[in-house]
Amino acid sequence: MPSSRVSCGSPSSAENHSEAPLSLDELVRLREPSSFLVRAEGDSMINAGVFEGDVLIVNKAKEARHGDIVIACIGAEFLVKRLDLQHPDGPLLLPENPRYQPIVL
Repeated sequence: MPSSRVSCGSPSSAENHSEAPLSLDELVRLREPSSFLVRAEGDSMINAGVFEGDVLIVNKAKEARHGDIVIACIGAEFLVKRLDLQHPDGPLLLPENPRYQPIVL
């Protein structure tokens, strides 16, 4: 039976750490119609820990708040950015990489 934990240091006996298999559906409620997975492309969010190829868990039922990392639809394009609702110029989508500019909504 495979272990759901694996050592990143010294080898350990899998028999001593065996657990029930992990279910992504149960951990993040992917069975709910409001939740889905997307794969990140690009490097505009690297300083927030979002890297090219990462799998992001999205819950579209959650209301976005100031400072949240969101997926926004601009025209026909979807973007991952940090939401700034307190900027004097109005709401902004902020990149987490200084090579990119904020997007004014």
